[in-house]
Amino acid sequence: LYAASLARGIKPIFTLLFAPNWTWAEGQSCTPDPRLCRFPPTAAHDDAWKEFARRVAARYPQLAAIQVWNEPNIPTFWDGGVNPERYTAMLKLAHAAIKAENPSMEVLGGALANWWGDDGPRGIADRRFLARMYAAGAKGHMDGVSLHPYPADIDLWQFFKALTDLRTVRDNAGDSDAKIWITEVGLSTTYQWFTDNDQAAMLSRIYRLARAMPDVRGLIIHTLLEPSQLPETDYLFGYGVMRPEPGLQPKPAYCALAAATGSAYRCPEGVAVNPGPREPAQVPRWDAQELIQAAADAARRYKASHGSYTGLTQADLAALDSRLSAQPADYGAYPGPAADPSRIGIWVFESAGQHLLVCNTSRADRSYCIWGKPDGSWVQGMAASVIYVAAAGTLGGSTWWW
Repeated sequence: LYAASLARGIKPIFTLLFAPNWTWAEGQSCTPDPRLCRFPPTAAHDDAWKEFARRVAARYPQLAAIQVWNEPNIPTFWDGGVNPERYTAMLKLAHAAIKAENPSMEVLGGALANWWGDDGPRGIADRRFLARMYAAGAKGHMDGVSLHPYPADIDLWQFFKALTDLRTVRDNAGDSDAKIWITEVGLSTTYQWFTDNDQAAMLSRIYRLARAMPDVRGLIIHTLLEPSQLPETDYLFGYGVMRPEPGLQPKPAYCALAAATGSAYRCPEGVAVNPGPREPAQVPRWDAQELIQAAADAARRYKASHGSYTGLTQADLAALDSRLSAQPADYGAYPGPAADPSRIGIWVFESAGQHLLVCNTSRADRSYCIWGKPDGSWVQGMAASVIYVAAAGTLGGSTWWW
């Protein structure tokens, strides 16, 4: 696979994950299929782990990167109790071994699932897992931070939230030079929310967004082919952008991505290259979401240079991002064709200026907000009404996410 990829101009990313049962803690087992056990090795086997990482770097010197584990913040990929400190210890060992063998090889840490709920049996939220990684000394032991910001629905709030949470934790740890690698993102067409056209429109938009982010080093779409070993009703089946039968049939998403990347590939007749989402109003909604996220990103940069959000104005946002208007928002304007989503409503609250809310309204039917809480987390909210309603609902927890 490695040789075939290089022959086609593809530099793969390899992931180091799972461990043989002789490296597990005594008494660990799982049923019914031991091959699905996903325990990490114990510290007693750190030398074997380091040697394994070194040999991968030696055997495959032209990889784009080596990623350490996959989604260690959820039990699906880390049996025996999710443990950011043990993961960080393994990351540091792998990083040292890989760099000793091949100093130019990029080592990726995190590979975080975008779980954002309360910590518990379902895992540790990506933001808190990464913060604990940094507290355990991850800085300087990874060239990039990888994450999997899958959209939760037709809107893009979860994609943006995962990136904003990661950047906030990374920057607060003094590691802003670490690049972001989006090593998985995708949408399933067998999942109830997405049609073939939704998948095409959203993935091509995500690609365009990522290309415009200076700190994003890589983007991997999950996945190329629908896996024929799964039933077609399984939600994991529909992530593919090509159908394996008959004869590798591209879905609209494959054609849209080929066009977005400037490929010379031409889609077969009858497959739409740039289809829109199922609902035309979704495009102006996405436009407004993109601009309110731009405002939140600009506000983060303002805070980094000023120490807080205190004194932040619309003119400051416009100076930091030319897509944003220098005119303040009309807080009572209803969404609709006459709305201007580049005009941003700004509220800076107590807690020494560490508490921010930004909102806008779309040219469709919704107003959007992003709330930067004092603890560094971010909350998205929206309302089918004016900015004031969306703002109050977001702060009060009574609105829908985007």
